[in-house]
Amino acid sequence: METMDKLFFKTKPTWKRVILFAVATAVLTALMMILPFTADTSFRQIGVTFECWILFALLIILNCETPLEAGLKTFVFFLIRHPLIYLLEVPFSWQGWGLFHYYGRWFIWTVLCFPGAILAWFTKKDKWYSALILSVATGFLAYSAVDYARSCLRRPPRYLIAAIFCAALTVFLIFLILKSKKTRIIAGAITLAVAVGLVLLPLLFGGDSGANMTYDLPEGEWEIVGEEGSVGTVKVSETDAHVLIVEATEKGTAEVTLRNIATGEEIVMVVTYDGSFPDITEKQAE
Repeated sequence: METMDKLFFKTKPTWKRVILFAVATAVLTALMMILPFTADTSFRQIGVTFECWILFALLIILNCETPLEAGLKTFVFFLIRHPLIYLLEVPFSWQGWGLFHYYGRWFIWTVLCFPGAILAWFTKKDKWYSALILSVATGFLAYSAVDYARSCLRRPPRYLIAAIFCAALTVFLIFLILKSKKTRIIAGAITLAVAVGLVLLPLLFGGDSGANMTYDLPEGEWEIVGEEGSVGTVKVSETDAHVLIVEATEKGTAEVTLRNIATGEEIVMVVTYDGSFPDITEKQAE
């Protein structure tokens, strides 16, 4: 624990270290997005979800001396890191520079990191409000752990590492950042309540809250020619005919037949939604 205390609280985040940290994590993330064997695994999630985003941000925030320093350095970290990830991916992606059209929403989150990091800095105070602020992150992590576990149970061992990572990081952050028994209990209770609430929300309202997901199809332009079953809306992107978009609103399974516009080749995608993440796989020929 002494090593962790030094890493999270006693490592001065100079601008040089922040920039090098941004570059190093960008290279690592780009590798996970490029290497073929990481597809549809826990390792690919580093580039598309927020679990590691939270960890990287807290490594900077907790080492800063003032809230303003935390806000500025966290903002600059992600301002460098995320565009660099896409830049490194460009030579290896069929989309080329078109990859940057995904950056829009990540830039919004990058901007929000400035006020978010300022607020997160106060978790160091070990007060009741520290527990409340930290619970925003740990609540999300706990819910993610449950979601990944459900996906793993459906297709083991898919996302098993991600489920374990999120669960472990939730507990780790509560015990590392909060020092008093009272604040740990508050954070633990709120975290559990948030996670359980998000899981039960669809049941309480008699339906699914819904979830969206995109899936990169094989190279070429595709169109939907048939669909059996339903999970909500399944469509080919209007701006990128290489991407399948699923807007799941109800539990179920759908088989979607797609045709390559240029070659006439047909493939069948199986879309399953159980209330967590939509699951998209290509149906193998019998």
